Amino acid sequence: MDAVPDGNYLAILSLGGTDHRFNLEVDQGSGRCVKTDYQSAQDVRVGFQVLGNGVFLASMPGEDITRSQFWVFRADGKVEIQEIPDCGEKQIAIPVKGDTLEFPKALPIGHRHLLAKLQVAGKSDRLNFKVANDKPTCVAITDPSLAAVAGQFGPIGNCVYVVGLQGDGYRATQFWVFDDEGNATIKELPDRGGDQQAIRVKDARRMR
Repeated sequence: MDAVPDGNYLAILSLGGTDHRFNLEVDQGSGRCVKTDYQSAQDVRVGFQVLGNGVFLASMPGEDITRSQFWVFRADGKVEIQEIPDCGEKQIAIPVKGDTLEFPKALPIGHRHLLAKLQVAGKSDRLNFKVANDKPTCVAITDPSLAAVAGQFGPIGNCVYVVGLQGDGYRATQFWVFDDEGNATIKELPDRGGDQQAIRVKDARRMR
């Protein structure tokens, strides 16, 4: 990928601890804000520099917002945004049509099993979740002390969900970003940089 694809991107950016939405129109390697819910920064412009392998350096110079970010493009076109320096915010951008500030409606996750690799208390654990009506319930786990973990998926849009998980000895709020195969990249809120993911499996017996 030699340039950021032209079109509109709906980005969630954290400003002063609050998430705001920006619709950025990209044309020939540079972007401008065409709509935002952050009224004092409607003139935001973005310059992109290619770093390679779908990674771009984004610069936002301005009076109200001056930021540098990494934009990391996924195979499905979604973008993970990382601040420089990284303060742990979970920021994303998703291709959209026109100047909307609304994310496309997320489809229900459906009934399935998801095997998640999560960082818990400094170590990696695997949790097999049975999902029904967008509610994940842990049915198998590598650490018995974390049994009974359950939660609720809340759709943000375009295969992105926020989920609150809690159980004996564990509580977390996360973003789950699903790909076209039903697997997910998982980011903590706040993001601690852990490698967390979930893959679609057939049943509760699958733990690897």
